[in-house]
Amino acid sequence: MRELKFKVWNPEYKEMYPVLSIDWESDIISFIRDENQAVYEGWDDENWILLQSTGLKDKNGKEIYEGDIVEHSEHAYSPFENSISVVEWFDENYCYIFIKKHIKTREDDPQVWDIENLSNAGGGAGQKFYPEIIGNIYENPKLNK
Repeated sequence: MRELKFKVWNPEYKEMYPVLSIDWESDIISFIRDENQAVYEGWDDENWILLQSTGLKDKNGKEIYEGDIVEHSEHAYSPFENSISVVEWFDENYCYIFIKKHIKTREDDPQVWDIENLSNAGGGAGQKFYPEIIGNIYENPKLNK
């Protein structure tokens, strides 16, 4: 079983914090702010945006979270080669997906792809498919255009 990891975005202060713990019943979140532990009571979606880890890492070993913007390098068997996409949760299939942010060039060029399928995609010569995190939709909104 994979460990559930979260980080939280505060739109007012425009800052991202790693989450230490969440008490869902009491609406209390504990996170690290300025190298100190902070506790916030009275959780609400307007003041805090909770982002969950996909459980996967990018090519540099950095944890991939929903809302991350990733760059896909040229890759022989990747449907996202040479593109930029955003990681989003897809309720209908209960999985994380990449949503491509460039204009498609071929009719069979997918715009949405299951992140779990891509994480296992072969790249020729025994390589795996690994995107690189270049930002996220909150701290780098211009990359999401």
